[in-house]
Amino acid sequence: AVQPGEGRLLILWLPSERGLSPRQQPTAEALAALGLEVWTPDLHGAFFLPPGRSSLEAVSPEVVRQLIEAAQARTGKGVYLLAAGHSAALALTGARAWQLAHPDGLGLHGAILLHPNLYAATPQGGSAAAYLPIASASNLPLYIFQPLLSASRWHLRALVQALEQGGSRVITHALEGVSDGFNVRPDFDPAEEATTRRLPRLIQQATWLLEDYVEPAQAAPLPDEPARKEASTGARLLKPYRGEGPTPALSLSDLDGAAHTLAELRGQVVLVNFWATWCPPCVKELPSLQRLHGQLRERGLAILAVDVGEPASEVRSFVAPFGLGFPVLLDEQGAALDRWRVHAFPTNFIVDRTGTIRYAFFGALEWDAPEVLAALEPLLEESAP
Repeated sequence: AVQPGEGRLLILWLPSERGLSPRQQPTAEALAALGLEVWTPDLHGAFFLPPGRSSLEAVSPEVVRQLIEAAQARTGKGVYLLAAGHSAALALTGARAWQLAHPDGLGLHGAILLHPNLYAATPQGGSAAAYLPIASASNLPLYIFQPLLSASRWHLRALVQALEQGGSRVITHALEGVSDGFNVRPDFDPAEEATTRRLPRLIQQATWLLEDYVEPAQAAPLPDEPARKEASTGARLLKPYRGEGPTPALSLSDLDGAAHTLAELRGQVVLVNFWATWCPPCVKELPSLQRLHGQLRERGLAILAVDVGEPASEVRSFVAPFGLGFPVLLDEQGAALDRWRVHAFPTNFIVDRTGTIRYAFFGALEWDAPEVLAALEPLLEESAP
């Protein structure tokens, strides 16, 4: 779809991995009213791709190059790419393909990224994050909108450093009160709706700020390819812990101000759960965590639920209806999240009776499901040190 604009700039808005959303149309119309022409190609429909996390991996960067060339040829306008989530990788690889074909060109001005996901694979708890090669092989001016209700906010600095390695000038803009996908999800709250209404003006301002950095640039060298993204197998079992070094320290206060440490639970099997109230999968697994606690606490299972980045008053009112029997700890500044190398919510760790992390898992589980209980059983049978 094309929304003509009277200005000299064009926004090439790539769909997210979930495909185009009906909520994008009002934003595109508002951008056009501000003078920014908007093209929104339906890549999923064009290539018969089912929406999904890895769907855009099937789209060649050459497609983006051709779209940029078509936009320039038909309008003569400077082009900005707009992409979100996993589509950021396609935007940057497509931009590099255009640079290789037009080493002296100035038609591509930069990219505006909404909560970009440039991980080579979703990091399991305790593992260092590895970025796709394109993260350090982009030298476009970049503007990143980062929602604060997102685990990615705590690792934005690392992403910016990776992007700057290729020569990109990066501007970041925090969005309060919203989470990833706030502008396209069919379910949204008043804060997300309000920020979506503001988004056209924010994007316009992003183009103004990026214009200071626009200059001809040849494609940055591409580093050696790391392992490809891990395919999702759909397996919901706990994953063996891949981290290195000793178990990180954990010492935090609960909702009543009482101090808790992981060290004081040595001799028990401990489930450490990193979560947030705005994370739907985190909330979904709370009842099963409570059932697990009730079922296994007499056998030596303890649970520490670590809420990240939220004040005690907000968390207290949220968890009250759940009647949780285990402590909810507060990591308001993300210090524990950083030590434990947590990159997404929920992330769970299982620590055995000796204080050694045995399992880590990113994603929600039904914690009292038979296969999960079967994985925990050997740890509960082990003798305390």
